[in-house]
Amino acid sequence: MGALVFYTFVFFIGYFVVHGFNLLIGRKLLNRKITALVIVCLIALMHGYKILTSPLPTQQDADAFQALGYYVMFPILVIVTACVFFGLQDKEDE
Repeated sequence: MGALVFYTFVFFIGYFVVHGFNLLIGRKLLNRKITALVIVCLIALMHGYKILTSPLPTQQDADAFQALGYYVMFPILVIVTACVFFGLQDKEDE
């Protein structure tokens, strides 16, 4: 659950940084949702690399791919699904 909160926080930080950048430029240069998703995916790649290259804890009965799925892939799937859902809701409102 902590990984989902972390990646959601990263998404919103990226979203608002891009929004501020677009305000400074004076026009919509970058799509906020897509750019925030790209930032989240880059952080997830670094996190996944760290999980795969680190030694496993000795007391736990989990392997690296289970940790990769639970701490990286699941939160990314939830965030992408939410972005697609809210993107479709925005298009229906227009």
